Amino acid sequence: MRRYVYLLSAVTLALSACGPEAGEEAALAAEQAPVGEAAQEVLVIRPVFTPVAQVYQPPQPALLDLSTTRIWPTRFIPSTVKSSYTVIYNFPGDPGTFYAFGFDVKNYTTVFMVRGQSTQKAAFKSEIDADLRALSYEAALGLSTGYEGGRQIDVPTPPSPTPNINDLLAKAWDESKYQYMADVAQPIIYMPSAVLYLQP
Repeated sequence: MRRYVYLLSAVTLALSACGPEAGEEAALAAEQAPVGEAAQEVLVIRPVFTPVAQVYQPPQPALLDLSTTRIWPTRFIPSTVKSSYTVIYNFPGDPGTFYAFGFDVKNYTTVFMVRGQSTQKAAFKSEIDADLRALSYEAALGLSTGYEGGRQIDVPTPPSPTPNINDLLAKAWDESKYQYMADVAQPIIYMPSAVLYLQP
Protein backbone atom coordinates (compact mmCIF):
# COMPACT_ATOMS: atom_id res chain seq x y z
CA MET A 1 0.00 0.00 0.00
CA ARG A 2 2.87 2.34 0.79
CA ARG A 3 4.10 1.85 -2.78
CA TYR A 4 0.82 3.27 -4.14
CA VAL A 5 1.13 6.37 -1.95
CA TYR A 6 4.68 7.03 -3.17
CA LEU A 7 3.65 6.41 -6.77
CA LEU A 8 0.63 8.71 -6.50
CA SER A 9 2.77 11.44 -4.89
CA ALA A 10 5.37 11.20 -7.65
CA VAL A 11 2.81 11.34 -10.44
CA THR A 12 0.91 14.24 -8.83
CA LEU A 13 4.14 16.19 -8.40
CA ALA A 14 5.07 15.55 -12.03
CA LEU A 15 1.65 16.72 -13.24
CA SER A 16 1.73 19.93 -11.22
CA ALA A 17 5.36 20.75 -12.04
CA CYS A 18 5.60 19.95 -15.72
CA GLY A 19 2.10 19.72 -17.13
CA PRO A 20 0.41 16.89 -19.02
CA GLU A 21 3.58 15.64 -20.74
CA ALA A 22 5.15 14.77 -17.40
CA GLY A 23 1.93 13.05 -16.36
CA GLU A 24 2.09 10.83 -19.44
CA GLU A 25 5.74 9.96 -18.72
CA ALA A 26 4.92 9.18 -15.09
CA ALA A 27 1.99 7.01 -16.14
CA LEU A 28 4.25 5.14 -18.58
CA ALA A 29 6.85 4.62 -15.85
CA ALA A 30 4.14 3.35 -13.50
CA GLU A 31 2.97 0.85 -16.12
CA GLN A 32 6.53 -0.41 -16.70
CA ALA A 33 7.51 -0.53 -13.04
CA PRO A 34 8.43 -4.01 -11.82
CA VAL A 35 5.69 -5.69 -9.82
CA GLY A 36 6.57 -8.08 -6.98
CA GLU A 37 3.54 -10.29 -7.40
CA ALA A 38 1.43 -10.94 -10.48
CA ALA A 39 -1.81 -10.25 -8.59
CA GLN A 40 -0.67 -6.84 -7.27
CA GLU A 41 -2.51 -3.79 -8.68
CA VAL A 42 -0.72 -0.80 -10.21
CA LEU A 43 -2.14 2.69 -9.86
CA VAL A 44 -1.94 4.59 -13.17
CA ILE A 45 -2.88 8.23 -13.56
CA ARG A 46 -3.75 9.49 -17.02
CA PRO A 47 -4.35 13.17 -17.79
CA VAL A 48 -7.86 14.02 -18.96
CA PHE A 49 -8.76 17.34 -20.53
CA THR A 50 -12.03 19.12 -19.80
CA PRO A 51 -13.29 22.07 -21.88
CA VAL A 52 -12.93 25.29 -19.87
CA ALA A 53 -16.06 26.74 -21.45
CA GLN A 54 -18.15 24.08 -19.70
CA VAL A 55 -16.64 24.35 -16.23
CA TYR A 56 -15.76 28.00 -15.71
CA GLN A 57 -17.81 31.05 -14.78
CA PRO A 58 -16.21 34.46 -14.40
CA PRO A 59 -16.32 36.18 -11.00
CA GLN A 60 -19.31 38.37 -10.26
CA PRO A 61 -18.67 42.13 -9.91
CA ALA A 62 -20.72 44.51 -7.80
CA LEU A 63 -24.20 45.28 -9.10
CA LEU A 64 -24.59 48.87 -10.31
CA ASP A 65 -28.14 50.21 -9.84
CA LEU A 66 -28.72 52.77 -12.59
CA SER A 67 -31.90 54.08 -10.97
CA THR A 68 -30.05 55.25 -7.85
CA THR A 69 -26.80 56.35 -9.51
CA ARG A 70 -26.69 60.07 -10.22
CA ILE A 71 -23.91 59.85 -12.81
CA TRP A 72 -23.49 56.87 -15.09
CA PRO A 73 -19.99 55.68 -15.98
CA THR A 74 -18.34 57.41 -18.95
CA ARG A 75 -18.00 53.97 -20.49
CA PHE A 76 -19.52 50.70 -19.40
CA ILE A 77 -17.08 48.71 -21.56
CA PRO A 78 -13.40 49.65 -21.11
CA SER A 79 -10.97 49.75 -24.02
CA THR A 80 -8.97 46.86 -22.50
CA VAL A 81 -11.54 44.17 -23.44
CA LYS A 82 -10.78 41.62 -26.17
CA SER A 83 -14.47 40.88 -26.84
CA SER A 84 -17.64 42.52 -25.57
CA TYR A 85 -21.00 40.82 -25.19
CA THR A 86 -23.85 42.50 -23.30
CA VAL A 87 -26.88 40.37 -22.37
CA ILE A 88 -30.06 42.19 -21.31
CA TYR A 89 -33.00 40.64 -19.44
CA ASN A 90 -36.38 41.95 -18.39
CA PHE A 91 -36.80 40.73 -14.83
CA PRO A 92 -39.75 38.29 -14.63
CA GLY A 93 -40.85 39.25 -11.12
CA ASP A 94 -40.84 42.97 -11.88
CA PRO A 95 -41.63 44.00 -15.48
CA GLY A 96 -40.44 47.53 -14.75
CA THR A 97 -36.86 46.33 -14.10
CA PHE A 98 -34.13 45.10 -16.43
CA TYR A 99 -30.78 43.49 -15.74
CA ALA A 100 -27.74 43.66 -18.02
CA PHE A 101 -24.50 41.69 -17.87
CA GLY A 102 -21.39 42.66 -19.81
CA PHE A 103 -18.75 40.00 -20.52
CA ASP A 104 -15.33 39.92 -22.11
CA VAL A 105 -15.75 36.32 -23.22
CA LYS A 106 -12.26 35.97 -24.68
CA ASN A 107 -10.70 36.94 -21.34
CA TYR A 108 -13.29 35.03 -19.25
CA THR A 109 -14.24 38.12 -17.27
CA THR A 110 -17.43 39.92 -16.30
CA VAL A 111 -17.08 43.61 -17.11
CA PHE A 112 -20.26 44.88 -15.44
CA MET A 113 -23.63 43.97 -13.94
CA VAL A 114 -26.37 46.60 -13.93
CA ARG A 115 -29.97 46.92 -12.88
CA GLY A 116 -32.26 49.68 -14.10
CA GLN A 117 -35.82 50.78 -14.65
CA SER A 118 -37.44 49.91 -17.97
CA THR A 119 -37.61 53.66 -18.69
CA GLN A 120 -33.77 53.70 -18.63
CA LYS A 121 -33.32 50.71 -20.93
CA ALA A 122 -33.23 52.65 -24.24
CA ALA A 123 -30.64 55.10 -22.86
CA PHE A 124 -28.53 52.24 -21.51
CA LYS A 125 -28.62 50.40 -24.84
CA SER A 126 -27.52 53.62 -26.59
CA GLU A 127 -24.55 53.85 -24.22
CA ILE A 128 -23.55 50.25 -24.99
CA ASP A 129 -23.86 50.91 -28.74
CA ALA A 130 -21.61 53.96 -28.34
CA ASP A 131 -19.06 51.86 -26.40
CA LEU A 132 -19.07 49.19 -29.13
CA ARG A 133 -18.51 51.84 -31.82
CA ALA A 134 -15.67 53.34 -29.77
CA LEU A 135 -14.06 49.90 -29.37
CA SER A 136 -14.26 49.21 -33.11
CA TYR A 137 -12.79 52.64 -33.86
CA GLU A 138 -9.92 52.13 -31.38
CA ALA A 139 -9.22 48.69 -32.86
CA ALA A 140 -9.14 50.15 -36.39
CA LEU A 141 -6.59 52.75 -35.24
CA GLY A 142 -4.49 50.08 -33.54
CA LEU A 143 -5.13 51.54 -30.07
CA SER A 144 -6.91 48.43 -28.83
CA THR A 145 -5.03 45.44 -30.17
CA GLY A 146 -6.65 42.03 -29.98
CA TYR A 147 -10.24 43.29 -29.93
CA GLU A 148 -12.44 40.79 -31.78
CA GLY A 149 -15.79 42.55 -31.69
CA GLY A 150 -18.97 42.23 -29.71
CA ARG A 151 -22.69 42.77 -29.66
CA GLN A 152 -25.73 43.55 -27.58
CA ILE A 153 -28.16 40.68 -26.97
CA ASP A 154 -31.75 41.06 -25.78
CA VAL A 155 -32.76 37.80 -24.15
CA PRO A 156 -36.39 36.78 -23.61
CA THR A 157 -37.64 36.69 -20.05
CA PRO A 158 -36.51 33.42 -18.45
CA PRO A 159 -39.31 30.95 -17.64
CA SER A 160 -40.76 30.52 -14.16
CA PRO A 161 -39.86 29.94 -11.43
CA THR A 162 -38.41 33.44 -11.11
CA PRO A 163 -34.60 33.17 -11.22
CA ASN A 164 -32.35 35.02 -8.81
CA ILE A 165 -29.44 37.25 -9.86
CA ASN A 166 -26.98 34.33 -9.88
CA ASP A 167 -29.24 32.32 -12.19
CA LEU A 168 -29.52 35.29 -14.55
CA LEU A 169 -25.75 35.74 -14.49
CA ALA A 170 -25.15 32.06 -15.32
CA LYS A 171 -27.70 32.13 -18.19
CA ALA A 172 -26.24 35.39 -19.51
CA TRP A 173 -22.71 33.94 -19.45
CA ASP A 174 -23.87 30.88 -21.41
CA GLU A 175 -25.63 33.07 -23.97
CA SER A 176 -22.62 35.36 -24.42
CA LYS A 177 -20.30 32.34 -24.85
CA TYR A 178 -22.64 30.96 -27.50
CA GLN A 179 -22.76 34.27 -29.37
CA TYR A 180 -18.99 34.73 -29.15
CA MET A 181 -18.26 31.24 -30.47
CA ALA A 182 -20.69 31.90 -33.34
CA ASP A 183 -19.00 35.21 -34.21
CA VAL A 184 -15.35 34.27 -33.78
CA ALA A 185 -13.94 30.87 -34.68
CA GLN A 186 -12.05 29.83 -31.56
CA PRO A 187 -10.29 26.62 -30.63
CA ILE A 188 -11.64 25.09 -27.44
CA ILE A 189 -9.22 25.70 -24.58
CA TYR A 190 -8.59 22.72 -22.34
CA MET A 191 -7.53 22.50 -18.72
CA PRO A 192 -5.80 19.38 -17.36
CA SER A 193 -7.40 17.26 -14.68
CA ALA A 194 -6.73 13.65 -13.70
CA VAL A 195 -8.63 10.37 -13.64
CA LEU A 196 -7.40 7.39 -11.66
CA TYR A 197 -7.30 3.92 -13.19
CA LEU A 198 -6.58 0.72 -11.30
CA GLN A 199 -5.00 -1.88 -13.54
CA PRO A 200 -4.47 -5.50 -12.46
